Amino acid sequence: MPMFDVAGLPGGPIELPVNLIINLLPFSEKHRPGFQRHMPGFWVQHETDNHDLGAGARMHRDFLFNGAPDNNGHEQVLSYHFAVDDHEIYQMVPINEVTWQAADGAGPGNMSGISCEMCVNADGNKNLTRRNTEALARAICNRLGLHADRVKRHWDFNAGDPNRHHCPDVMMNEGYWPTFVAHVAGGPHPIPTPVLFPQVRVFHVPAGVTATAREAPNLGSPVVMEFDPGTAISSDGYYISEELEGEARWLRTSGSPPLAIHKSGLSEPI
Repeated sequence: MPMFDVAGLPGGPIELPVNLIINLLPFSEKHRPGFQRHMPGFWVQHETDNHDLGAGARMHRDFLFNGAPDNNGHEQVLSYHFAVDDHEIYQMVPINEVTWQAADGAGPGNMSGISCEMCVNADGNKNLTRRNTEALARAICNRLGLHADRVKRHWDFNAGDPNRHHCPDVMMNEGYWPTFVAHVAGGPHPIPTPVLFPQVRVFHVPAGVTATAREAPNLGSPVVMEFDPGTAISSDGYYISEELEGEARWLRTSGSPPLAIHKSGLSEPI
């Protein structure tokens, strides 16, 4: 993966699956006060709650540069370090500075948090956005020694607020938050070496089954697509691993990039 510098992060660049673009806000009381972030701190994960088409990372960068207006056009006291979507990441504030985003005043969310807005625009790829966010959080948390107990939600910092923010809303509603924390804390699973067939073989998804393809052969890997019943799937091999609970549990699709599909979802045996 390519390497990218992060403003305010010591130790040099980090690996990320997509481009990280640094576009820092000017100093201002409402958006970038320039206060030093309290260490060691937390990773504070948000979702934008903006499902509009085109509401990706760049739009949320522009939103801050335009004063973060509310629904009535009034400038808000608001900022965040990162905005992430399915194909890029923007950084607006160095991570060694404070951002206004946790709704806890001078509490630990604002004063200690590394804040990240994950986009949920309807035209974005949710799974890739989550992968990119997890990769960013994992690299930064590993560099700073922040373990799983330091990976928090916006929800965790304003419990006493009668208008408490249910954020990150989609991940919480889907029960994905524990998986997010595990991916950030544990890192990606290694991909085993596939056993290749002598030639590409074709399998068909049987009736009543939807085969799920993931980036790698483990259930914690992001879902890339689903194959409906009857779909023909070209496979050039399969994966063997003790962690996969079976000798040939996952097929590997032919082509680039290869995807992993659970063997039990296919009608023909290997």
